[in-house]
Amino acid sequence: MGRLLQIAVRWAILSACLGGLSLPSVSAQGSDPDLERAKILFKKAEIHFSVQEFKQALVLYRQAFKAKPLAAFLFNIGQCYRYLEKHKKAVFYFERFLARSPNTPHRSEVERFIVAARKALAKPPASQPTSQKVVKKDPKPKDDPLPPQKDGDSRRVWLWTGAGASVALIAAGAITGVMAKSKNDEYHDPATPIARRRDLKDAGQPIGVTSVICLGLGGATAIATVIYALVVKPQDKTHVSIDARPGRFSATIGLEF
Repeated sequence: MGRLLQIAVRWAILSACLGGLSLPSVSAQGSDPDLERAKILFKKAEIHFSVQEFKQALVLYRQAFKAKPLAAFLFNIGQCYRYLEKHKKAVFYFERFLARSPNTPHRSEVERFIVAARKALAKPPASQPTSQKVVKKDPKPKDDPLPPQKDGDSRRVWLWTGAGASVALIAAGAITGVMAKSKNDEYHDPATPIARRRDLKDAGQPIGVTSVICLGLGGATAIATVIYALVVKPQDKTHVSIDARPGRFSATIGLEF
C-alpha cells in the first residue's frame, strides 16, 4: 500500500510541476488565480489522502481539477475511487488520465491499475445466505429463583407453630387428665367391685402418666414460645438481604474511557 501512496503523491507532485510550467506564460500578464486555487486545494487533498481519508481527498481533487483541469488530477481522482472500491469510476478516471497524458512514463502502472479494477468488477457478488427465521428459545434457568423469605414471616411461623403445639399438648394433657381422674374416682368408690378396681388401676395409671407428660411438654413449649417472642425481635424492614447463591446473579463493573 505504501508503494501505491508513493505513486499517488508522485502524480500529485507532477500536477504541481505542470502547473509550474504554465507559470512563465502567465507571469507576463500577472498571476493565475485558478492555478493558485488549484494548488491550495491540492495541498489540502494531499493531507487527507495521506491519512487515508479518501472521501475528503476526492472532493478536493475534483475541485482542484475544476479550478485547473490538469491531467494529473484525473489520476489522483481515480486513486481515490480505487481505494473507495468504486472500481468502475476508477477505471473511467484512469483512462481519462491516459487519454490526456498518452506519453506518461507511468503508463504501465496505470494500465495495471485498470486491469485490477476491471477484475474486481468482473467478480460475482458474494452470495448472501438466505435469511431464515430463527426462533429464539428462552433458556431455562439452571436453578429456579425462589421467592425471598422475609424475616418477619419466619418469626411468625415459629410463633404460631409453638403456640399451636402448646395448645395441642395442653389440651391432650387436660383430656387425659380428666379421664384419669374419672377412673381414679371410680376406683375409690366403695361400691366398685374388687375385680373392677383392678381393671381401673391398670388402665388409669398409663392415662395419668400420659396426662402429666402432655401437660409438661405443653407448658415447656409455651414457655419456649414466649421466650422466643421476647428474645427474637423482627428485623427492620429497611434491611436488604442479598441472595448470593451461585448461578442466579452475576454483576460486573463497566468502565468507559
